[in-house]
Amino acid sequence: MSPKIASEVSPGAYSSIGVGAVVARVAAGGAFYSSPLPGWASAIQFLFNAAVVAAVVVLGRGGFWSLRGAQPDNGYPFLVAGAILFAAIPLMISFAGPQYVTFAVPLVAVLWLEAWRRAGEQVFSGGLAAWTIVAWLSMIALEVPWNWLKVIGPMTWALLLLAPASLSLIGRISKVPGAESTGLSAS
Repeated sequence: MSPKIASEVSPGAYSSIGVGAVVARVAAGGAFYSSPLPGWASAIQFLFNAAVVAAVVVLGRGGFWSLRGAQPDNGYPFLVAGAILFAAIPLMISFAGPQYVTFAVPLVAVLWLEAWRRAGEQVFSGGLAAWTIVAWLSMIALEVPWNWLKVIGPMTWALLLLAPASLSLIGRISKVPGAESTGLSAS
């Protein structure tokens, strides 16, 4: 296999942004072109994936699902949970490349809209603007000659920066009074 193709399909390549791939690359001290990931890195990837899903499920209780009674009518928490999971896909796939970062666009849109909703008007969000710049610079970092920067996976960290805001959002909107279902409406 040519080095160009190996660098695009190997989970240990610099362009891979999955959590397991980044951890394995850091442990190896550079890119590696063997497939699949080492067993321990795959285990870390699996634990990360399970933690993301568990966090969304636990924080979304009452917002988009209910153990007892009717399911909530409000679809907004379900939309937010979907955007969070969709944005997490690049981190959950060990061979995901930079093109997968576009999966975060729906979540960023939800976070912008939430900032506007809370402010009551369309306002500038410095945090989201800063995240956009960090994400852009992380893509540029794939082309720089500094291997140490490529090893640590700045694009992975850029996506992980969205976690606190998105998980706190799903927790907050799932606890809003009225987010609980009052039963199915008769039509």
